[in-house]
Amino acid sequence: MIISGLLIGSLALAAYRHFHTKKTVTRNPSKKTEKGQPKEASFSSNRVQQLAEISGDTIEISPEEREVNRKGLIFLGTFGTITASAVFMPALAILNLPVALYILKDVYRGSYQSLKKKQLNVDTLVVVLNTLLLMGGQYFMCNLYLMLYLLNRKLMLKLKHHSSNSIVDIFKQQPKTVWMIVNGVEIKTTFEDIKQGDHIMVHTGGKIPVDGFVKAGIATIDQHLLTGESQPIEKKTNDQVFAMTIVLAGKLEICVDKTGEETTFAQIGQILNQTVNAKTKRQFWSENLTDKTVLPTFLLSAAALPFLGSVGAMIMLNSHFRYRLTLITGSSVLNFLNVAAKKGLLIKTGQTLETLNTIDTVIFDKTGTLTLEQPSIGYIYSEVGYDKNTILAYAAAAEEKQTHPVAKAILAEASQRQLVFPTFDSTEYRVGYGMMVTVKGQILRVGSERFMQMENCHISEYIQQMQQRCYVEGHSIVFVALDNCVVGAIELQATIRPEAQEIIDALHDREISLSIISGDQKEPTRQLAEQLGIDHYHAEVLPEQKAKLIAKLQQQGKSVCYIGDGINDSIALKQADVSVSLRGASSIATDTAEVILMDGTLSQLEELFILAEDYEQNMKLTTNAVILPCIINFGGAFVTSFTLLDSMILSGASVIAGFGSAIQPLLTHRKGDQ
Repeated sequence: MIISGLLIGSLALAAYRHFHTKKTVTRNPSKKTEKGQPKEASFSSNRVQQLAEISGDTIEISPEEREVNRKGLIFLGTFGTITASAVFMPALAILNLPVALYILKDVYRGSYQSLKKKQLNVDTLVVVLNTLLLMGGQYFMCNLYLMLYLLNRKLMLKLKHHSSNSIVDIFKQQPKTVWMIVNGVEIKTTFEDIKQGDHIMVHTGGKIPVDGFVKAGIATIDQHLLTGESQPIEKKTNDQVFAMTIVLAGKLEICVDKTGEETTFAQIGQILNQTVNAKTKRQFWSENLTDKTVLPTFLLSAAALPFLGSVGAMIMLNSHFRYRLTLITGSSVLNFLNVAAKKGLLIKTGQTLETLNTIDTVIFDKTGTLTLEQPSIGYIYSEVGYDKNTILAYAAAAEEKQTHPVAKAILAEASQRQLVFPTFDSTEYRVGYGMMVTVKGQILRVGSERFMQMENCHISEYIQQMQQRCYVEGHSIVFVALDNCVVGAIELQATIRPEAQEIIDALHDREISLSIISGDQKEPTRQLAEQLGIDHYHAEVLPEQKAKLIAKLQQQGKSVCYIGDGINDSIALKQADVSVSLRGASSIATDTAEVILMDGTLSQLEELFILAEDYEQNMKLTTNAVILPCIINFGGAFVTSFTLLDSMILSGASVIAGFGSAIQPLLTHRKGDQ
């Protein structure tokens, strides 16, 4: 009784911690200590904070969790009276009956529904055992089982809540109003009123709300959300444009082709919503094992009744691990998820930890994943009479007030070289083409080949040859012209993430096959794969084709981890066995991915696989810690001196052993921090 009392007391403290929770969690700043230093957040709050930062919304607990919290508080409120009655005032033990019935009402209901289908489940076993305990006056041990049940429900609901991948509502990003052209006049109207064939106007900084074709105008468009490519694209008359892309500069009159759910962006979202529950429906193996062993336990207990008596039969029933296995393995999962959060890894589902140990193929998206959005400056070409620094200084001065990735790359290189920009008399931006400025009577132009042709600027054979070489290698080029003659050009190359090579080498050491899938051209994709030592590459791949390539590998028996950062990756992320994205990626990618690398780099990718290995080892140890005492308990039924109280104590020991194993990752992590 003393050992059981200590056990139930310690569990009561754990129960209070779990049931005394707020209904919502918001993105509040870290609390400060008296000395002004931030307190170290709990592992649970770390994960909640990360989820809040990724979603941008308040995280609410489910109605089921609120119901379990309510039951837990009622149980704790009557715990002292009921426990004391078992020793000092047996007459008050009757109070245990309504509390037990209220807490287990769902269990009784579940057992009834199961029996109607002529099936037995763990609910039936719990109902039978608790009913026998109540009828036998074993109120104290009944309380222990009630507490274990409530803790189990609380933890499993938490796991399922964090395992749900909420897909962002793509239509909340659509503009509420648009400018429609009627008889040559721009009229502000609601987005819902737009239909096929209408003409709308989108100005600088505006988001294109439809799929369509450019009727008039020239503009620079950011299509990164759809294509993943960082460099803006020029759009002119008759070019196709897509919903949710952004007009960086200029304005476009667009003839509407598709709206609402018919747009490319919306269709990708629909595919995601159709597959959102594909992985969250998976049940933990411990739940399945629990249910599958109920019928054999009943049969063995019934068969033993004539030979071992009622005590032996009850010991056999009590030897079943019931909710203990799901409770403790669930706790182990949560502990690992929280340790991951402490390490900068937001893992949304415990199933991911199991699946990671089967991964034999890792596929990277190219732009934004293996490379940074901002390109780097490659070779600078100059005509006779001009040096490379002069060409770069001219370009930097022209782009000084621009914010697109190309401008940032030019300005960063000029700053690194500590160049002094020339002073200009005036500046003019030619929409969709480039910059034109004047200095001491000379006209300086910086921009695309189309810009140079439009301004009748002469491009020498040397610069044309360099342009062709850049094109073959998949690099971009920016021209610099004085008056009507191109005097130089700047090559733009993809910038490989500084940590990429180390991560690639680490994955190769694990004998994992590596691939790149990219919507970019073949040559730069090939070069990147060769430079990093990646085994395979696929270039010029559309978003839906990425998922098909992954599905093909899965049909060949491969277990695939996909790493991407944009909406063009979202279908592939959902198709993969494990999906990974980076913090700072598009919201739909982080909503879809099962793992978010919170530091925004690939640095923690190897740590993710190491953590999964630790999880696998800990789960085996935890399972054995729960099941082994149950096997001993079962064998005790055949020993005459083994009593029901001994069986109860051994059941409690399996809980302690299981929890001891489950909290091991937390203890190890804290020790490593010291």
